[in-house]
Amino acid sequence: MRDDASGAAVKIDTRHLDPRYRINAHRGDHISVNGSWERRDLFDAMRVVF
Repeated sequence: MRDDASGAAVKIDTRHLDPRYRINAHRGDHISVNGSWERRDLFDAMRVVF
């Protein structure tokens, strides 16, 4: 994914999301991700909203 504010590429870790929850994002989709930073380029997602 790419951060709108900085333009930097960010990896979104979705392993902690409910396994029944499917993420069906496509190139160009705007999403909102709640969670916490694990590293500078890795974000641990707890919730993803389209």
